[in-house]
Amino acid sequence: MLPNLAQVKAFILSEFPDLLPDGHEKRWSFFYKEVRTGPNSHRIARAKQKEPGRKIDFKLSVSKQKLEITPDWENQVRKEIEREIQRWEEKHSGK
Repeated sequence: MLPNLAQVKAFILSEFPDLLPDGHEKRWSFFYKEVRTGPNSHRIARAKQKEPGRKIDFKLSVSKQKLEITPDWENQVRKEIEREIQRWEEKHSGK
């Protein structure tokens, strides 16, 4: 079964204590260690759902890939967020 946006948010925050949420009921961004936007953004991912029951638009921010949420969404999201944090750390090392 596919999740709703509140379930995805709760899962991400429980699995990744270094990610900080910013948003509202229909749209969330997840930032690594601090909420910072702009050229040196700390955003790892964003998710939005226009209405309950509709699909979740999930986009990874460093790789700019869209993620199609599947029934195995917890493993999928965990794996992709871990990769995205690694990409962010590689991109920002030495800055």
